[in-house]
Amino acid sequence: MTGGAGFIGSHLTRRLLELGHKVWILDNLRTGYRENVPSGATFLQIDLSDVDMVDTLPESPFDAVFHLAAQSSGEISFDDPGYDVRTNVVGTLQLLRWCQQRGVLRFLYASSMSIYGDVGEQAVDEDHPCRPKSFYGVGKLTSELYLDI
Repeated sequence: MTGGAGFIGSHLTRRLLELGHKVWILDNLRTGYRENVPSGATFLQIDLSDVDMVDTLPESPFDAVFHLAAQSSGEISFDDPGYDVRTNVVGTLQLLRWCQQRGVLRFLYASSMSIYGDVGEQAVDEDHPCRPKSFYGVGKLTSELYLDI
């Protein structure tokens, strides 16, 4: 699981451990915290955007990857769009490559409502037009499109 030191990732990890699964957590700790990593999970501090990242990952067989890691601030995405692309798009592509090389067939990706842009209070389904208003939203949508391919 990527982003397992964050709020959602740490809670998902706890549940997976309760269900008897082995969990590896990859996190760069930029917004997550080491103390959030539940006991029983294997932790690796890794930056997914590092081009050599795939060479440092374990060879163990994995049934699935939960990809929750992201730079999730729209504001930060405007301050440093390059960092946003490296973290959210390049990191996703690197992880996908690693999964393909190892035959991991389940890749669960956490996208964002920001891919739809300003929708106000209206209900939005997956067929709603995507009109992101931040580089963050563009990056999340880009990763979704890569996943489709």
